[in-house]
Formats: sequence, C-alpha cells, structure tokens
Amino acid sequence: MDTIVLFARVLLGFTKLSNDALIMFFDNVLAMMTGNASYTAPSPTLPTFQAALDAFRTAVQEAMSGDRVKISTRRDARVTLLSFGRNLAAYVQGHCNEDVTTLLSSGFHAARRPSPSVIPIAPRNPRTAAGPTSGTVYLRHQKSPNATNYTVQMATTPAGPFTDYALTTSTRTLVEEIVPGTTVYLRAQAHGAAGSSDWSTVVSRMVI
Repeated sequence: MDTIVLFARVLLGFTKLSNDALIMFFDNVLAMMTGNASYTAPSPTLPTFQAALDAFRTAVQEAMSGDRVKISTRRDARVTLLSFGRNLAAYVQGHCNEDVTTLLSSGFHAARRPSPSVIPIAPRNPRTAAGPTSGTVYLRHQKSPNATNYTVQMATTPAGPFTDYALTTSTRTLVEEIVPGTTVYLRAQAHGAAGSSDWSTVVSRMVI
C-alpha cells in the first residue's frame, strides 16, 4: 500500500461539501481553533465566523420548507460562509509555519503530496480590473502548471509590507473592503506539491 504523504498546504475541498457536511466540517474547525496557541488572532475572528456558520445552519433548516425565498437565503448564506472559510484557510496557511501537524491542529485538511513533484512557476500576466462595486478590485493571472492553489497578497505601497488576503484555487480573486481612492498593490504566489513559486510581478490599481 502506498504511503500518503501530506504537505503544509490547506486543502480547499470543503468548498464542494454538501450543506450538512460543510456545517460539520466548520463546527470541527471552530472547536479545534478555539484556544489554539498556534492561531491567536484568526481573521475573520472566530465569533464572526461562528455567526456566519450559525446563519447558514438556520438557513439550511428553514429552506427545507421548499420556500423559494428561503432557498435563496440559504444560497447566499453559503456563499458568505465559504468566503469566510477561504479567508480563515488563508490565515491558517500563513500561520502554520509550513508544519503539517500545526496545520492539521486547525481542523483544516492538508493536501496530499503527489509524485513526481514539480515546483510551479510564478503566476504570469497578473492584471487588475474594476470590481463589481465601489471599494473592490479583481486580480487575475494565468494558471500556473503544477499549482494546487494560490496566495494573494495586498499592500498600499509598492514595496509593501504585503499581507495575505486570500488562499484560493481560482486565478481570479475579488479583493474587497478597500477605501475608495486607495491605490492597492497586489501579487500572487502559486503553491504545489513540491513547494511554492516566486511571487508574481506586482500590479497596482486605484480603487474607486
């Protein structure tokens, strides 16, 4: 039997879970992160995340009536919860110190290390676009071969400091809650089984 080797990259497979399984998964994440000395300042905060999870739990129950409005509410609550979940996964990724045991102590799952492994190249052709609402901007880039997910970082000056914004499997990331009139600087890094790429070229945009 082949040995399964994990590496310190948060697996984002929770986004594909059924509603009930998603609730169970995040209940466990909250339980394991509460009081966890490795994660002292989660973003979003655990009470904020708990509120989003409870709202989704309630929406799932109420949607069982078949009412179309309540089904729509359930869908919106899932979108919100998954957004918070990705942000919390990005926080864990940035604070696990590349240690699988520390990552798993958060309740999130670690990715398997496939073989053979090739380090992905830095995301190419990064570019920005106006977001759908004021205070938002998109970062897009090409897919990096051998990448399983990407870290997106943001700064307000060209030289940084850069802070983690999201951990995502998508090559398009919506960056939100920016003060209109602010120029933001964005970059992306690809993660794969063999390690992480260099950072992409920094791109900027004044957010309206």
